Amino acid sequence: MRHLAPLALVLALPFVQERVSKKAPTFEELHPAIASAYAEGRYGLAMNKTRELLAVLSPKWTESILAALPAAPEGYEIVPQKKPAGGSAMANGALAAMAASVGTVVEQKYKGDGDTLQVTVTADSPMAQMFAMWITNPALLGEGAEAVKYGAYDAILKQEGQGWSLQILIGSSLVEAKGRKATDELLLKLFDQQAVDKLAKELVF
Repeated sequence: MRHLAPLALVLALPFVQERVSKKAPTFEELHPAIASAYAEGRYGLAMNKTRELLAVLSPKWTESILAALPAAPEGYEIVPQKKPAGGSAMANGALAAMAASVGTVVEQKYKGDGDTLQVTVTADSPMAQMFAMWITNPALLGEGAEAVKYGAYDAILKQEGQGWSLQILIGSSLVEAKGRKATDELLLKLFDQQAVDKLAKELVF
């Protein structure tokens, strides 16, 4: 059994703990990598790198959309954004996956006056075309709803219970603002023509 002695000694050696951190790829690294993989006909690799690139771009676009949203109305304040759980790489990958299926979803809350205004932007959404058929047809609006025009963009203002909701179609993106106690005047003041034009600069391309 002597030949087993060296193996026993190896197994007895303690393992050294090592922390390994993987640096997330950057846009500058991924962009040429995609072009190179495509030129070489390695389309699977190009697709994989493209998904990684979307994971880099999605949070950047989210930040720019948030910056373009209106300031809090009088009596309200913006609720600070919470970072998604699971680490930045996982969160960014989830954003990219959602963007491919429903669009890039950005949410902002304004709290005050015993109520919370919820603003949701679904950017570059596959649902936009279907929504456009409904929002531009007055016969389909239903009772308690009215059409609102923002220049080239259409919207629906609708009473829901004690509050109101405002849905705006900006290019291929949907914007919805609502609150349990929100008045129609408050929503129209929050999203006036200037606010919609500013947001359109981030959403229309």
